[in-house]
Amino acid sequence: MFIESNVELGMFIVRVVVGSVFLFHGADKFGLFGGAGLPGYIGWLAGIGIPTWLGYASAFLEFFSGLFLVLGFATELAALGGIIMMISAYKLVHHGHGYFMHLDPLGCEYVLNLSLLCLAIILSGPTFWYLWNPFIRG
Repeated sequence: MFIESNVELGMFIVRVVVGSVFLFHGADKFGLFGGAGLPGYIGWLAGIGIPTWLGYASAFLEFFSGLFLVLGFATELAALGGIIMMISAYKLVHHGHGYFMHLDPLGCEYVLNLSLLCLAIILSGPTFWYLWNPFIRG
């Protein structure tokens, strides 16, 4: 649980920052921070043909993946949840629109980079200052 290298410190910072991105985006789907709330989010998804149950599942997955990353609770599984969210976002919204986010329609820059950061978190583990790591034996 102590800092052993600058790499661990760097990956800890990546974990907390990526977790906060998912946490705040997930909270926004519940109406916090000015978001439209679940009815607005579910309605938007319905407009692009996504079933209601999947909308609820994605909102909870994004929120709890972010929370668990920030807290260091089952970090690798939380990062996998983030990758699942980003692959879904890519396939449903960003596919075929180039790379850059500033273009309309939105490119894959955001989802690709978050996916790769989640992969780095999976490969490095929680590093230090985590609540629970189910992959530690003993």
